[in-house]
Amino acid sequence: MGLAPLGGVDRRLKVMAALHRAGLAAARTDDPDALYDSVVDSLQDVGFFVSIYVVEGERARMVRSSFGQRAVKVVERHTGLRQDSFSVALEQAPWFRQVLESPDATLFETSKVLGEIFPGGAKWLAGPVARAIKIRSIIGARVLDEGLRPSGLLFLLGNDLTVDDVPTASVFAQLLSVTLGRLRLTRELSKGVEALRATQAQLVQTQKMEAVGRLTGGLAHDLNNMLTPALFSIGELETGGLSDADYRENVAIVRQALERCADLTRSMLAFGRRQMLARRYVVFDDVVGEAVRLVRASFPEPVRVEWLPGAGSARVHVDVTQVQQVLVNLALNAREAMPSGGTFTVSTGASGGWVELACRDTGVGIAPEVLPRIFEPFFSTRGPANGSGLGLSVVDGIVQQHGGTISVESQPGTGTRFCLRFREEQREEPQALSSSARVTVGRGRRVLVVEDDLLVRRTLVRVLKAEGFQVAEAASLTESRALRAKEPPFELVVTDVVLPDGKSTEETLAMYQRGQPVLFVTGHPLDSNWSPVELARVPVLMKPFGPGELLAAVGAAFTSRSA
Repeated sequence: MGLAPLGGVDRRLKVMAALHRAGLAAARTDDPDALYDSVVDSLQDVGFFVSIYVVEGERARMVRSSFGQRAVKVVERHTGLRQDSFSVALEQAPWFRQVLESPDATLFETSKVLGEIFPGGAKWLAGPVARAIKIRSIIGARVLDEGLRPSGLLFLLGNDLTVDDVPTASVFAQLLSVTLGRLRLTRELSKGVEALRATQAQLVQTQKMEAVGRLTGGLAHDLNNMLTPALFSIGELETGGLSDADYRENVAIVRQALERCADLTRSMLAFGRRQMLARRYVVFDDVVGEAVRLVRASFPEPVRVEWLPGAGSARVHVDVTQVQQVLVNLALNAREAMPSGGTFTVSTGASGGWVELACRDTGVGIAPEVLPRIFEPFFSTRGPANGSGLGLSVVDGIVQQHGGTISVESQPGTGTRFCLRFREEQREEPQALSSSARVTVGRGRRVLVVEDDLLVRRTLVRVLKAEGFQVAEAASLTESRALRAKEPPFELVVTDVVLPDGKSTEETLAMYQRGQPVLFVTGHPLDSNWSPVELARVPVLMKPFGPGELLAAVGAAFTSRSA
């Protein structure tokens, strides 16, 4: 193999063209191994032998070579060295060091330098190897790393290489250095990116744990404050001997504590955007106007409340109570920001398919470093005695669950403005069905209660039986199916959502659509699977609730299905 002799210019052009093609192939590679293969294969295809060494300290290790197989076999047979592990000590190969120290490529005669490659006892192999590869000339050029330090050796072997080919080989070695540098830089950048991603993931996890810790800490603080007086009151009730006034006071304390716990649960669900929404099609200004009236009644004298309705007859599909809760929470924050008095302005507008609610106060404003955190749960600048820090996180949760947006603008000393936007809806609310809120006592109707929590199930059964219902109970979907298979059929099914053997939503919804009166009773956070139930307007009662709410919901479930 090797280049056939060519006349001057033609031969030079062929050498340059071969190196150019090898350079293009090298530039398209993605890693050093592929680069070495590309160079060796490309030059071998046009008649060159190529050897590439990597310099490792005081030795040069061969990484790729296209020596003829006969030469390789000769070397392996007589030295026991394999081509892929062949290494040369630089002190034993002066021409290797000469190439490393020279800025330009160097031309050698093959017969002169081959002997330096082999150990002392194998130098005689130079002759057989030279005859085997049948190549007269070698050009050696150094390959630099990204720090411009010699890191490798490139040898081109051919029959008629001359000193005129040295500059071309030098340029090619420089191209190889640049390509290797690019690959090393790309690899380092890739490692850096992976390390950055790992660090970001760790940071996100740390932030999540910090948020969870703050959330659970806030919950524990509020719940403990609510439960402590309740436990004291229950202890006094158990000891007996209380006067009528003390008995009533302790019962009131327990009720108040439990109601506060229920409010906290609802606030957390609103923050997590998982509470059930009782949506209605309503005129937006009517909803906001009613909330403004509530706010005015609770504001102190120095604070003036302005109401500027501007949405006209624009309608929205919202949970009225939740939207009014949003306005009340914003108003309470505004009142705290204006301890010496000021103006709280509520305005509405409609454009482009959206309705807008703007709430502005003339209070102390919010510091720039605090502003990004105001929607975090249990984050408050007022101290634990002035609220749990859930107000704005609840506002954000309610707005997001309605598919709306919320933004805030504030500067210290200039007040704060919240802007909320909801989708405008053209539909009107269907005519409400007239019904009694409570079922008359002693009807004797058959009711099935499906609830896996024993205490909750016993409580529901006891209250319904006291009202005259014939009640059967089940703790799972399996038990429910077995009871419903009996005759006569149940006139109402009251069922929890999440049961030990699955969710009851799909099965109960199918029963409802076939005409069976049903009532969902749940305290579980609701996910996207709840949408079909919400759209079908199946009656739902959210835990916690009292006996009056249960009986009212049962009466509504009977009436809505029979209407």
